[in-house]
Amino acid sequence: MSSPSLSWKETIRSYLDRRLMWVFMLGCSSGFPWVLIGSNMSGWLTDAGLTRAAIGYFGSVFAVYAINFMWAPLVDRVKLPLLHGWLGQRRSWILLCQSLILICTLFIAGVDPATNLMFTSMLALGIAIASSTQDIAIDAFRIDTFPKSQANKLPQASAMAVIGWWTGYSLPGYLAFINADSIGWNGVYYGMALIVVVLMIFTVLVGEPKTNREALQAEAEARHSKVVGSKVAAWFSVTVIEPFLDFFKRNGVQVAITLLLFVFLFKIGEAFLGRMSITFYKEVGFSNEQIGYYSKLIGWGLRSSSLS
Repeated sequence: MSSPSLSWKETIRSYLDRRLMWVFMLGCSSGFPWVLIGSNMSGWLTDAGLTRAAIGYFGSVFAVYAINFMWAPLVDRVKLPLLHGWLGQRRSWILLCQSLILICTLFIAGVDPATNLMFTSMLALGIAIASSTQDIAIDAFRIDTFPKSQANKLPQASAMAVIGWWTGYSLPGYLAFINADSIGWNGVYYGMALIVVVLMIFTVLVGEPKTNREALQAEAEARHSKVVGSKVAAWFSVTVIEPFLDFFKRNGVQVAITLLLFVFLFKIGEAFLGRMSITFYKEVGFSNEQIGYYSKLIGWGLRSSSLS
């Protein structure tokens, strides 16, 4: 009878690792932008009287998430001036992306999408690009934090990342919808900007994972420079060409193309159809407060409990 009890204690103790809290909070940072340009924006545009076509048009900005693998190698290698020396490779990119999200959010808070639809859509696209780039750095942060040598931690890390994503998406969405009628959507977005600031503070405080990645990359560049005879060409080869070649070699051309098409088409469908759910809720008679409670708060609780 003592071993199951001990097993439960060990399981609970494994979640006390502070690195899991880092993964959880960065998961919140990853999920939060989706509510800015997703359900919040759909609710605002519906209240502003825009057509379904105009609301669906905003779904196109989510296509960026389906192609962010194209610049993932650059996020892995390019060192940001000043920020890299202060925060390291992963956190510097995360903070830069959060800063861009903050700027775009503040601009959105000051406009009327009904009369400035094109400008609002450009700001939404800016958030989508920054958010999808941030996701690359956050995933890399998690991989660096729990390397293969600590494979026993990967299930907890994955669970905390997913729960964090849904927390960052659902709870701010709940706060947005229950307050939309009282303070207006412009006020909601100013409140969302404060949440971005909180997430930025956490990014500064969290610890950068320690790896020997840079030494390995420098070694690879040295090998390539001997072949191509140029440091610039060697850097480009290691940073951009080699990751894609490795992906196709590992999976084969047919499987690799199939995987890329699956991800892209899945994201496109999710982007356009997912944006219309809030419009549907409103058309059948649900209020903003009811949407916040049932779709966001209860939905978050159900998803979190199913993942824990």
